[in-house]
Amino acid sequence: MYSQNFAPSENTPLIFWDGYGLQNPYSGVFHHAKHLCNALKNIEIEPKIIVAKLPERIPLGGKENIIEIGTGRFTPLTMSKLIWPIRVENWILKNNHGNKTRPKIIHGLSNLNLNIVGSDQKSLKKIITIHDLTPLIWPNQVSFSYYLQFKFALNRVVNKADWVITVSEWTKQTISHFFPQAEGKTSVIPNGYDSGFGLKKAEDVSVKERPDKEPQILFISRFEKYKRFSLLVEIIKKMQDKFRFIIVTDEKGEAFIRRNLSTFSGVRIKKNLDEREIDKAYSESDVLLVTSLSEGFCLPASQAASLGMPVVYTRGSAIDEVINPENSIGINKTETANKWIEALEHIKNSPVLAKETVELFLNTKTSWADAAKKVKLIYNEISA
Repeated sequence: MYSQNFAPSENTPLIFWDGYGLQNPYSGVFHHAKHLCNALKNIEIEPKIIVAKLPERIPLGGKENIIEIGTGRFTPLTMSKLIWPIRVENWILKNNHGNKTRPKIIHGLSNLNLNIVGSDQKSLKKIITIHDLTPLIWPNQVSFSYYLQFKFALNRVVNKADWVITVSEWTKQTISHFFPQAEGKTSVIPNGYDSGFGLKKAEDVSVKERPDKEPQILFISRFEKYKRFSLLVEIIKKMQDKFRFIIVTDEKGEAFIRRNLSTFSGVRIKKNLDEREIDKAYSESDVLLVTSLSEGFCLPASQAASLGMPVVYTRGSAIDEVINPENSIGINKTETANKWIEALEHIKNSPVLAKETVELFLNTKTSWADAAKKVKLIYNEISA
């Protein structure tokens, strides 16, 4: 609902979000949507989220912001990444929402969520958020189906989009490289730092409160080949007697680790954590480990940086823009596990950042409120 002092005019755009990809409440896209949506609500923008069926967890407010259009008669075809955006667009165009003249915007938040079939509809403006181009950068490090989706569809998505939003300068550069036609219609709006994942203030999280004294390493990632779980396992094998590990992953990630580790001493594997459980994992940990070959942003690294936690990571992608260089160490992609272990040992013996240093770093970063204002500006400009 809109606040009492705000009445939508004929020129106020109707904002629709394609809810594909938001069904998984443990995904990065879900958390991106949730915090951006809540920040937009604070400035009188309330997107309507179009889904096939009501998700278990709703990114914003209550059910009044969710539009269910069903799975269609020929599931799973009607829920494919090609057919689903067509259904979403057709639904928007067939429903006047009480005002035929109000401009309408469809915003896809997960790389490919725009209709690429048929002629453009002038009454509907299209925005796509592209988080990363990993399948095009590392085609042999992702599933073949994932690669084909990007190879076949993303060029067409960029062509159809009236505007492209991306979450880092690095991703913008890669978009320009693969899709030169995006030049002149792309904005960088980073994810926010101040409230991601139900963030606590840095001073509220103290590793001194942990009962165990061994340094604890946190690893958060779904399983994909480019995330380099094999490197993680190698690091664990060489450091189990010196460090403890919390691994937050999915079913595939857990299966990989259990297949490749002979002993689980000092290793805890967790799946499907909610925000409180994620916060607890951070509060129990001393350093975040990111072995991924590349990241379009890296929400876990931004939360670690918000808490003053050091990050040991693979340098050379958008994560370089996210971490705090005061206490983090980037490793080249070609380095072996020994180099990673050396970095972790160095951080183990380094002093904790002062609260003031963390605050100075956060003052240079985008908040979710900042991000929402920039998104609102784009909504207003393309619908004018």
